[in-house]
Amino acid sequence: MRWSNILVFSLVVVMLIPTTIPIANAKLIENPEAVSYMRVKLVKDGIVFIKSQGPLPRASGLDVYLSIPQDNDRQDYTLQGVMGSDSYFMENDQWGNEILRLHWDNPPIDRDISYSASFEVEIRDAIESAPGKSFSETEVTQATLEMTEKAYNLISGLDDIGKIFKLTDFVYNWVEYEYDYQDLPKSAQWVFENRRGICSSNSNLLISLLREVGFNAYYAIGYAYTEETPGSYWGPHGWVEVEHNGKLISLDPTWLEAPVDGTHIKFANAPGSNYTERAEILGSNIGLMWKERNDPEIEIIDITESERVKIETEFIPTEIGGESYALLLTRVSSGIPWECMLSYIQIQSCAMGNSYFLEVPVENQTLSFCGEDSVMWFVKTPRISGGTTYTCPVSVYSAGSVKKPELITRPIHDDINVMLNTPKVLTPRETFMVDTILENRGFSAKDLKTYLIFGDDVSTEDLRLEPGYQAKLTWNLRAPATPGQTKLQFFSSSGDLIEQDIKVISKRHIKIEDVTIPDNTSVEDSVNINVVIKGLEQAGGEVQIRIEGQYQSREFYIEQDEIKSFVFPYNPTSGGNKEISVVLLSDGVYEDGMVGNILVEDDVGWLQQIIETINGFFAWVGSMFSF
Repeated sequence: MRWSNILVFSLVVVMLIPTTIPIANAKLIENPEAVSYMRVKLVKDGIVFIKSQGPLPRASGLDVYLSIPQDNDRQDYTLQGVMGSDSYFMENDQWGNEILRLHWDNPPIDRDISYSASFEVEIRDAIESAPGKSFSETEVTQATLEMTEKAYNLISGLDDIGKIFKLTDFVYNWVEYEYDYQDLPKSAQWVFENRRGICSSNSNLLISLLREVGFNAYYAIGYAYTEETPGSYWGPHGWVEVEHNGKLISLDPTWLEAPVDGTHIKFANAPGSNYTERAEILGSNIGLMWKERNDPEIEIIDITESERVKIETEFIPTEIGGESYALLLTRVSSGIPWECMLSYIQIQSCAMGNSYFLEVPVENQTLSFCGEDSVMWFVKTPRISGGTTYTCPVSVYSAGSVKKPELITRPIHDDINVMLNTPKVLTPRETFMVDTILENRGFSAKDLKTYLIFGDDVSTEDLRLEPGYQAKLTWNLRAPATPGQTKLQFFSSSGDLIEQDIKVISKRHIKIEDVTIPDNTSVEDSVNINVVIKGLEQAGGEVQIRIEGQYQSREFYIEQDEIKSFVFPYNPTSGGNKEISVVLLSDGVYEDGMVGNILVEDDVGWLQQIIETINGFFAWVGSMFSF
């Protein structure tokens, strides 16, 4: 793996404590992912030793076949010179790669034979034309039935670029990089089953998955910049190329890049990682020992680092109270000629002392888009005491680009109450509705931005909420095409975030048709919660309802297309926003579910409520001037 910088600055106003992620000294390239152009001098060298192994040893000819930088739309090379051989020739190997053949007539025996070949190579961001190469399957790229099934499940409903990027992202997250396997590249099947490997193994797996779903993919071998080898900073590396609509798309499943950055120097294409150079000798009673430098000597002559990903960020809201949520909305666009990109994007909070100021549940996200896209983070502020105001710069990093939006946190009191009603179980592509209720319990009108996020779908709604009023927002959504677990999130710029896991199942026998929950009630008042179910097939089961530690259930038997209703009384014992969970079981198997909320008012008069609110307001004002 490669390491990248994120400069991180601390919270300010009260104190300034800058902090950074440690970086290695004497780095050659600050951000390898940002390299858009590079010109290098590259030297390949080695030693051949012909050893006598009997009487009258004789060597009449020696040939060493070297892989070299390739010429293509993205990369050019110039051969600067060859030393050590009697002659040299440019040829092509069995896969069409240009190679350098060094030749010796009557080479010496029992003596080192040194050689070197120097090149100047230019690499740039460019759109490559697909060469139309054809490679047969090998033992290292064969797929099992389980691998094929996995590949098709992953790409369901995606376009071609989405499929290619999805499989690359899968390999990146599926396989744990283990440097111990550097001398023994593993097959695609082994890597899929054991989830360990290095760049060559990762590439074998990605090639296998891409071919199984119909893409012409093959192996690219070369060298790339890496900080795993301090001092040289260059190491052998393998990645993947796939042909699509006349273009060649480069994919790096080890570092999650597409297209690859300008530090990737390509030397050859092959059907899989089983690519080798070779040496041949003619003669008798002799043996051959060949030692080639593993990493060529690479000297950077010129380099350009630029924003491969352009980032724009904003906090919603820009000012928030303690123990609240803020949305960091990040818009990204491509800064390279080929507008489709796959990378990662990461966020890091400012620091307070030895810990981060903001709680960031997910620091890294996959960035997969064509043209432009948006990424969302929800960050949580800590408890704020007294009248202190904090300004926290947050670092957002991707492919060499860094932005530092600021979030101001101060003792804001926001009297917005948020409730969510949603089903918890769906079938593939099922349409459903989600209700969100917002209530303004303060003394001033509030302008709110709201977001509902379900998988890749993002819906927004702006509203103005007057004091003492409620607003009900209804969202129409569709379930994913494949079974699995998906998260639903509702966010309000008041600082409220509600998250709910939604399960998509392939089939169910019964479902919840409707749940009626009063918007609010008071302590000691009894209300009824009505649950209506429908039989999709003949089935027996149980309806369960859970609220505030209370548990009720009803058993039933239902015919196909039959409707049944159940009434559950609820007697609240304390005030607050209470979550109601409805679960539908059939033979003990979870069939359907729904989550809702009811606001329970404390049993106090309106005058007492007003007095308490006013007292709270003046207490807050007083805290703003206390130090």
